[in-house]
Amino acid sequence: SDGVDSCIEKNTEKSEKYYLMAAEEGFPQAMNNLYVLYQDKGTNEMNEKAHYWLEKAAHLGVMEAQVQYGFKYYNGEWVEQNKELAYKWWLDASNQKHDYAMFLVGFMLTNGDGVDADLKGGMNYLLSASEKNICQAQYEIIYCPLYISDVDYELRYVKFCGIR
Repeated sequence: SDGVDSCIEKNTEKSEKYYLMAAEEGFPQAMNNLYVLYQDKGTNEMNEKAHYWLEKAAHLGVMEAQVQYGFKYYNGEWVEQNKELAYKWWLDASNQKHDYAMFLVGFMLTNGDGVDADLKGGMNYLLSASEKNICQAQYEIIYCPLYISDVDYELRYVKFCGIR
């Protein structure tokens, strides 16, 4: 393979050392990077470390960490399943304009999955995500019930689908 990756030897031990130094100094992205590094190792000890750093990064506002932490709650992985908390974490990330989080919030709202159903609110999130080319959002819009009476929603749907 060409590019920078072919010129740089991967050294996860060095990466871990420097991420850990940065994380302990309070750098949220380094915390998220440790989560990614540890989750790939798959041992119980590494999973505990991964969860620790993921939680810290999520609480400090790292969008990617908030999305992943939401998945942990949604699926009941490392924590007790709690779709309301999954929604909260995904909403936090979507408020920071995380494209995929917008889809996740929209999906939960339009389907009433763990939260009260809100078709119009969910469609807003799905439309925002679809405009960022999140294909799952585009799919949900197409198959979402079309009984939205608000003209603005209908026009946005028609514009999105290319219907003339």
